[in-house]
Amino acid sequence: MYKVWREVLQYGQFYRVSTGNIHRWMIVADDKSQAVGVLFQELIQPNTQSVRFFAKGLDPDRTYRFHNISGRVNVKLFGSLINTVTPINIRQDGIMHNLIAKFAKMGGESESHIAKGSVFMNCGVALKPQFSGTGFNENVRVFPDFSSRMYFFVAED
Repeated sequence: MYKVWREVLQYGQFYRVSTGNIHRWMIVADDKSQAVGVLFQELIQPNTQSVRFFAKGLDPDRTYRFHNISGRVNVKLFGSLINTVTPINIRQDGIMHNLIAKFAKMGGESESHIAKGSVFMNCGVALKPQFSGTGFNENVRVFPDFSSRMYFFVAED
């Protein structure tokens, strides 16, 4: 992934979009055909499952495709909540829990949107809701303390 995006990451224009508990950064290619957005979270705060990613530095008149690379989620992150989906009781951090974590990973969220650069910069992208302990599927973002995500913008010419 780094080799594909090396030109943008090494030589692009860097923007610090926002700071605080949630940091948003953008790196935009000189010709504004590609960009990489990074979202960092320090600590989880209650009832903040909804996050918007605002871009910066894009060409407002160009159309971009916004996407991420979906990762795999370790089931151990859910702790004893694994018992809500299993027919048997699994002790947190026990032998069975570790065995399941070794062989089973859950799919992460997938983001994909197409819009003008002005929309991404002024309205932002409403990211998938953050896991709040009440259910998990491909439309939920598992984002614990000190997590990060990379988002990619590619101009549609």
